Amino acid sequence: MSLKVLAECPINTVMMYQIYKNFLAHEIREMIALIANLIALQATEDQRTNFDLKEVNADFVSGQVKALSFIVYFKSHKVRVNKLKEISQNLSFF
Repeated sequence: MSLKVLAECPINTVMMYQIYKNFLAHEIREMIALIANLIALQATEDQRTNFDLKEVNADFVSGQVKALSFIVYFKSHKVRVNKLKEISQNLSFF
């Protein structure tokens, strides 16, 4: 799977959540934990400076930004997810 496809997953999940809120509560909790791990990932200095990986790095960062918007959506809409408070404490930018 390409990083561009992976970057669209959080957005699609939010859309599905808006339609199927009652059915997705448990899955959203699991996804938030996984997405927090994705946001915390960083490329090494060699990977960031490698010209051949420039596009891959840009796609990766774009995916992280979209993943962050996924977490912000649930935080701003006061979705009751116990893990969200714990995760937001681990991410310094919240």
